[in-house]
Amino acid sequence: AQNGDFRESPRLEKEEEAFWMLTRLMTDGRLSGFYRRHFPLLRRYLWAFDQLAAKHLPELKAHFAKEGVQHGVYLHQWFLTLFINCVPMEMVLVF
Repeated sequence: AQNGDFRESPRLEKEEEAFWMLTRLMTDGRLSGFYRRHFPLLRRYLWAFDQLAAKHLPELKAHFAKEGVQHGVYLHQWFLTLFINCVPMEMVLVF
């Protein structure tokens, strides 16, 4: 649930289900690059964000640059925790 409403999120009853869901996200969802050495997928997403910001939000991008705000500082945590919003907090804490 993008809006943080966990009532619409799937409930995982067992740790094994959480493990297999994470496995599917990493393989079928192709998200393992977020956690590989040197974070190749994360770097690609940060590059894409930079390109999109330059094209669609040039004033904001310029302002962030002027203030020394690097998007990697705040985006990496969001990208690395994408799966957390779809599982109960009890399961997140297991990992």
